[in-house]
Amino acid sequence: MTYPAPKIIDMRFTELAIRRPEDLVFGTAPKPLATRQGMVIGGGQVYPELNFTLPTMEIMAGTMPEVRGHYRQIIEGALKRAVELEAPGVVIEFENLPPMTENPAWGIERTLGAAHLGLPPHGPGAGRG
Repeated sequence: MTYPAPKIIDMRFTELAIRRPEDLVFGTAPKPLATRQGMVIGGGQVYPELNFTLPTMEIMAGTMPEVRGHYRQIIEGALKRAVELEAPGVVIEFENLPPMTENPAWGIERTLGAAHLGLPPHGPGAGRG
């Protein structure tokens, strides 16, 4: 499978988006970003964030099933706990390690796969009591 090259945007900044320290407020941004799942980042809500990477292991074609399993277990476990805690949402950030960068299809698969793990069948908030 081939993927189109990403569009590169030339952005030059000459000033800060938030000029006064007293205007720096957690969960707010001058230009909030809405995700496809309906979360608005920077709109006033502070979401918990999980950062993780794989345990020490060799990443190659033959170990990709194990790699997938690690990502699935970590993300599904975090999402299950977020639902139990009634979190309004959660941000999950993971590292694409060098072999996944050297083999872009692996990194793309992990990113797209992680984006769809654990989403409720009927949109955000489904299944909450």
